[in-house]
Amino acid sequence: RPVIRIDLPCHGKSPKRRYKDFQGLVSDLRRAFDSLPEERVHIVAHSLGGALAMALADTRSHRVESLTLIAPAGLGAHINSDVLNGILRATRPESLAPWLKMLVADESLVSDGYARSAMAMRSNDGLRAGKKDAIIPWRHALTAPGRVALHLFENLGHLPHVEAPEEVGLLLRAYL
Repeated sequence: RPVIRIDLPCHGKSPKRRYKDFQGLVSDLRRAFDSLPEERVHIVAHSLGGALAMALADTRSHRVESLTLIAPAGLGAHINSDVLNGILRATRPESLAPWLKMLVADESLVSDGYARSAMAMRSNDGLRAGKKDAIIPWRHALTAPGRVALHLFENLGHLPHVEAPEEVGLLLRAYL
């Protein structure tokens, strides 16, 4: 099957846009999704992408074969806004690195080079205005509706696909 990757606004190489609310972001995602030629798709999403994938599945269920959500937002009300604001406010790799380390359980994964690269990726000034997940409480996963397979990993942070890519890959292969 083809893999279609949609970078969310202000992520990767996507347009740098501001949204006044979540619904505006959902509307843009629906437009992008509706333009895809595939009739049925498996969606794999992380963090904010998880919340967007759930919103998409609510209105496009006839086209969504499955959802695989990795540390998804949207299953509960709490989020660590201090970390997100710290990432947004950081102006140098040295001030960004401590916040990036909050995304993982193994802080050694966030090297100086990683912090410099992450800072370079967000050089546009317009962008600045598992169970050890310091961003979204893992217990939110317990509120997932419907028939779901739930996998909780010890000692992984908000980026399990970075910290344990082999294990995440095995799960993806098993389900897809």
